[in-house]
Amino acid sequence: MNQKKESTQQAKNLNRVIKIDEAQIHSHLDEMVRDTVEETINKMLDAEADRLCNAQRYEHTDSRTDTRAGSYRRKLQTKAGTVSLKVPRLRKATFLLLRPARRVRQRRHMGNDPADDRCRVGPTG
Repeated sequence: MNQKKESTQQAKNLNRVIKIDEAQIHSHLDEMVRDTVEETINKMLDAEADRLCNAQRYEHTDSRTDTRAGSYRRKLQTKAGTVSLKVPRLRKATFLLLRPARRVRQRRHMGNDPADDRCRVGPTG
């Protein structure tokens, strides 16, 4: 009987030592998902820029059709939260990304077709 009381007391003591903060775990998971989404989209943008240039960054080949000219930042609202995109600039081709929501709402209000405002990544022109 005494041994059972001791083991129950030890279990209670362990409950005080190990505490799981579910809110903190949820917050950390949200951050991990957001970071993964951001990293994935940025890698896709880089891969698309490589494809458009017909060469990777800093690669010198005869088949290169364009060169990079830096990048610019854009924010994108996702279900995972706001992510920061690093959109490559190219000397000849241009990336056409999402239009800001405000412009989409304005076009809807004016009666224009908002389907033209869907996300397009790739050269324009």
